[in-house]
Amino acid sequence: MSSEQVYEHYVPFGRRCHSLKGKLHLANDRAWGHVWALNDLDQGVSSCLGSPFPLDGAMHMACVHGQRKVNYIPFPTGFAERVIHRQTRADRRYGVDVVEISTNRDNLLVYDLEIRAQDGTPAETVCGLVMQRAG
Repeated sequence: MSSEQVYEHYVPFGRRCHSLKGKLHLANDRAWGHVWALNDLDQGVSSCLGSPFPLDGAMHMACVHGQRKVNYIPFPTGFAERVIHRQTRADRRYGVDVVEISTNRDNLLVYDLEIRAQDGTPAETVCGLVMQRAG
C-alpha cells in the first residue's frame, strides 16, 4: 500500500504529519516500511531524544495494521519501554518493523517497533506499544 493511501484512508492527520514514505508492507502479524522526518518539520521540535517524527510514522504503521484486524481506528495510548540507541535526525530515512505481539478479546493491540538507520543498526526500539480505541 502506498503512503498516500495510508494518509488518505487510514490515518486522518494533516499533510505536515505524513512521515511514512514509499510503500507500507502488511502481513498477518507485522508491517514494515520507511519513515522520513523532513527538516522543516523538525526545527524547534527535536530534543535529546532526537526527532519525534520517525517514531510517529512507526505508530502510523501500527495504526494501519491494527485497523485491518479490528473494526476501529486504534491509537497509541502507552508503551512498556522505549530505548534510544542513537538519536533520529531530520532529513534521514529510517527502516521500520512493527510486530504484533498480542490482541486480547477487547481488541486491545500490543506491538513492538524497531526503527533502523540506513546502515541497518537500531536507532530506536519500543516494546509493548498499546494501541486501542480512543476515549
